[in-house]
Amino acid sequence: MRFFTALLCIPIFWAVHLSHQHVITQVPLKENINGASLLPAEFLQLTSLGHDAVAADILWLQLIQYYGASVQANQPLEKLYSYFDTLTTLAPHFENAYIFSAYLMSESPEQVMKLLEKGMKNNPQNADILFQAGFIAYQELKDNVLAAEYFQKASELPNAPLSAGRIAAELYAKSDNQALCSVSLSLLQQAILQAPDKISRERTEKKFIERRMLCDLRLLNQQVQNYVQQKKQAYK
Repeated sequence: MRFFTALLCIPIFWAVHLSHQHVITQVPLKENINGASLLPAEFLQLTSLGHDAVAADILWLQLIQYYGASVQANQPLEKLYSYFDTLTTLAPHFENAYIFSAYLMSESPEQVMKLLEKGMKNNPQNADILFQAGFIAYQELKDNVLAAEYFQKASELPNAPLSAGRIAAELYAKSDNQALCSVSLSLLQQAILQAPDKISRERTEKKFIERRMLCDLRLLNQQVQNYVQQKKQAYK
């Protein structure tokens, strides 16, 4: 019964799809492109009869067309998040879609992070998604610790960008937390072992020595402050 019901929905699906395509391609660019309807993922999943990848391919083409038309008409990209969210629901392992969203939606970092978190959940072994999340956290959200956590997680995965561990170490070092400073040193040690050549290894070793001195100075400074505070309390 379900099969015949879904079968009857196919003509409806394609009618709506063709109507959607017609609206996107025929509406003058001066009109509001965001007025075009977007089919929900649940409906596409039902009518595709298990062929979600096909529906995702169609939606991907529509997304590109929507983006190009909106930019050309100088209109806000109001539905871009909905397109990416629906697309990645239909094709949760379409890894490049999550990363691509970060480039097209850089002005909406919170929404990008939601998509990247979704990508991490669906593709836990993809270092590039974690790396991109680290970049957004650092560049757009101005959260060094959060960015460092993403870069660190990325560095622990196979095929991770070689710079991931070093960037995480740099960001952790900017924190006043002595524990994070120690994490920074650990990441630099890992980067030394993974250095692809002698020059890179020597450069990282130099960075490790500088970072260790900085961490030692911070620790010494913290101990001095604690000592002064204790003496003040004793004096009172």
